[in-house]
Amino acid sequence: MSSFFEFHQQVTRRASGRRRRAILPAPVEGAPESPSSLEPLSVTQLTTKVSRALSAALPGRLAVRGEVGNCRRAGASGHLYLTLKDATNCLDCVMWVDAAERLKFEPQTGMELIASGDIRVYGRKGNYQLYVDQLMPVGQGALELAFQRMCEKLRAEGLFDPARKKPVPAYPARIVLLTSGEAAGLQDVLKVFAAFPFLRLVLCPVPVQGDGAAERIAGAIDDLNRDAAALGGIDVIYLGRGGGSLEDLREFNEEALARAIARSRIPIVTGIGHEIDRTVTDFVADAMAHTPTAAAELLTARWKTAAQTVEACIGRGIRALRAMVGHSRHRLDGIERHELFRRPLHRVEAYRQFLDDRQRQLQMGALGHVRRLDRRLIELSRRLEPTRAGGLLASRRLRLGEIRQGLWIAAAALLRRRAVELNRAESHLLQRHPRHTLLLARQRLDALAAHLDRAIRDERSRCGDTVERMAVHLNAVNPQRVLQRGYSITTLARTGKILRSVTEVRPSDRLTTRLSDGAIESTVPSRRSSPPSGGLFD
Repeated sequence: MSSFFEFHQQVTRRASGRRRRAILPAPVEGAPESPSSLEPLSVTQLTTKVSRALSAALPGRLAVRGEVGNCRRAGASGHLYLTLKDATNCLDCVMWVDAAERLKFEPQTGMELIASGDIRVYGRKGNYQLYVDQLMPVGQGALELAFQRMCEKLRAEGLFDPARKKPVPAYPARIVLLTSGEAAGLQDVLKVFAAFPFLRLVLCPVPVQGDGAAERIAGAIDDLNRDAAALGGIDVIYLGRGGGSLEDLREFNEEALARAIARSRIPIVTGIGHEIDRTVTDFVADAMAHTPTAAAELLTARWKTAAQTVEACIGRGIRALRAMVGHSRHRLDGIERHELFRRPLHRVEAYRQFLDDRQRQLQMGALGHVRRLDRRLIELSRRLEPTRAGGLLASRRLRLGEIRQGLWIAAAALLRRRAVELNRAESHLLQRHPRHTLLLARQRLDALAAHLDRAIRDERSRCGDTVERMAVHLNAVNPQRVLQRGYSITTLARTGKILRSVTEVRPSDRLTTRLSDGAIESTVPSRRSSPPSGGLFD
């Protein structure tokens, strides 16, 4: 169905065409048809015609060989997009996610492939492309490439890790043979097991070749794990088949079978193909052998020497038992000669005396504690009597008894813990005795004391010199020395202020004049601005 815009364009073109045909003259017979006289097609119409022409001209399915270029996977959808090219041309290809997930290998740029599918036109880009449903590598077999790809994937997930594999029982007695009833190697395997008739063998027939064989084997492994208890228990599962080409063994390279072996709780031993054959199943299995017969011999290897092993174990047990009896007899003789057994009452009397001492200490401590609690109880009783709380007092007494008992238990436990801690602390302190540290500290203290004495003597000498210099200076500026040279100091008697100017005195002020050998009291009769040469006072 065309869109509204396409319909509008078609109607407009038809109307304009009719108008042109009415105006323009008729074309000349034999002349080429002009572009304006052609009926135009929409892009969708042209693309549809090209697509129908390709479908009619080409077969419904074809194969194209070329080199891969620009190979990528769409992150959201998982579709595979690639380009096939040769020396001159290229072809766009697309492979939907359901077909891409079935690939046995990962296409890479530069790889030469054969792509099978059908050619269609992609209208949104206006080009044709090959819709691929199958890819086949050229030059390297697809099965070998798929084998390598599967090995890399499972190895990255840790399925080949030896630490993940389960140990195979040394003496398996209940063995399930998971193989085809018509397998070529089955008779050889049964011949090996026939030497041990006590083994319990269960044949679980499964196809070992052809499409769907891997899923059938994987389902059988899951069923055996689920129904192992109903079968009386299974020690190990043998999975094998005879040799063949890589195509014959391709079912043993399938991911479904490898994951079934990995999740099996029962150990699985494989013997597939010849010595040169290797499959993904062999790498995932808990143990592998080069051939089916070798796998059977692996399971029965310990049974071949079981009798000798039992005899050796019996001999070692007898020797160990004799050594144990001799050692026990020697210990018994030593115990009989021990002082404890020759004079048992001495130890009993010592413990009895120790018990009496502890009992006496416990009684004294308990009696003192009980007396303190009784005094406290009597005091509380006197307080509670006015309130008539007899019932409360009784409950308090009961609670007090429980607390008393709890205190005894807690005190005993605390004493034990403190004794252990004290012993540990004593051992710790003995290991860290401070005598060496004290000796070093004493030596350092002596050195510091000697240094301090020297520093004190030096400082005392410097201070003595300084004091002498200051004494000389003070004697030089001593006022008494100045007075002895004939000078005097006059002060106001009422304030003791030293006079330095006549303006500081008033008439009738009393003055004190200090000389070198005494003081003179005087009164100011008057004040002059400029004293006469004969003296300061009248």
